[in-house]
Amino acid sequence: MLRTADLLPSGRARVGEWSGSSAAGCGSTRRGAPAAPPIGPPAWPTWSPSVHGPLLAMLMAELVRRHAAGRAVRSLRYRLRRPVFADDPVLVHGDPVGEDAARLAVSASVGETRAEADIDFE
Repeated sequence: MLRTADLLPSGRARVGEWSGSSAAGCGSTRRGAPAAPPIGPPAWPTWSPSVHGPLLAMLMAELVRRHAAGRAVRSLRYRLRRPVFADDPVLVHGDPVGEDAARLAVSASVGETRAEADIDFE
């Protein structure tokens, strides 16, 4: 069973469950082979799948779609700052920048920015 984030009408994301077959977590190991060392800093959970970066960009774009439905998006530029894991509670938020742009972010519960995006409207 995998976990994925759902966007709430308030702009917050919640973690929901999804079951199905996937290649995630289906790696094979040889008998007698030593275990691979953990990847990343020790604070990163090695048991939780990470959320794919383009999915975070889609969550930020969905926030714009819900709150600026009549506006056409000309461009979306995003930058991933830190990994988001499937069990992390996150907040998707943003503010307008002038008349034709918005700055968005995905933040963790401790206030760390995990991803940022700039959207330009037509």
